Amino acid sequence: MNIIYKSFYRKKNIRNYILIITCLMITITLCLVFKNYIVNVINSNYNKSFIYAKITNEEQLSLLNQIDNINEIRKCIDEDGYIVEDITVKSNQIYISSNSDIIYNNDFEYIETDSLQANVIVVSPTLFSTLEYDNGYYITLKNWMNRSDIIDLMFSNNIETDPHIYLNNDIKLEDIYLYLNITIMILAVVFTLIYIFTIILIIVDQRKKNKILKVLGFSKKEIFKFNSIQLITLNLVCIFANEIVKIIVFIFSKIYIVSIIYYLILFVITLLLLLGEKFIFGKNK
Repeated sequence: MNIIYKSFYRKKNIRNYILIITCLMITITLCLVFKNYIVNVINSNYNKSFIYAKITNEEQLSLLNQIDNINEIRKCIDEDGYIVEDITVKSNQIYISSNSDIIYNNDFEYIETDSLQANVIVVSPTLFSTLEYDNGYYITLKNWMNRSDIIDLMFSNNIETDPHIYLNNDIKLEDIYLYLNITIMILAVVFTLIYIFTIILIIVDQRKKNKILKVLGFSKKEIFKFNSIQLITLNLVCIFANEIVKIIVFIFSKIYIVSIIYYLILFVITLLLLLGEKFIFGKNK
């Protein structure tokens, strides 16, 4: 039995197939890495941006809390600027922008930060409770490229919004992100087609060997088991090589999730091709 498996990997064409599939997997992985990097750069460019919203009932607030792209929702007062409540701020502290021209009050400790716009200050719940609150909220997003969807959703639910978009620099990376997404989709389609074609070629190549195994007394069930294990281990070898690349470049968990889903799809395709071998190629004679 071991000889059967070893003979499979000794074939030059099998090694070539492994190389092709692995290279395609690594190419898609590197594109996902670069995509993730672009997303982080774009969102860091929006780190001072926020949406001011007037939320008048619990249903509206509950709706916003269920949106995955919303990073945080904090109470806020619009009064010649924006005063935001933050439970992590101490009662004697006030966070201000490093570009703020606020007049200091000696009763408080002022902490400058680069993550706020000049017209925003962040205060403790204690200080915030002394002010007149009017159902305003300070909302930030995880992915600012999708801000239009969030704003449209608020508008459709009668939530008054006032977006304050601030770019730290004028670098335009959204177009690169769009082109990269298109490239990844094209690569995924091409890879899937090449993968299917490769598996079909392997199945066709194995048919001669299957006849020999039949002559040697192996049953159809055993032959199917041999072929299945060979193709599954071929996939595992390619995935293992790809995972090593991921570890080297420190891929984030979301990319792992995308990869796992795609690998599962490829395994299902492999199984379907194995089960449909007789239907596609005709019965063995």
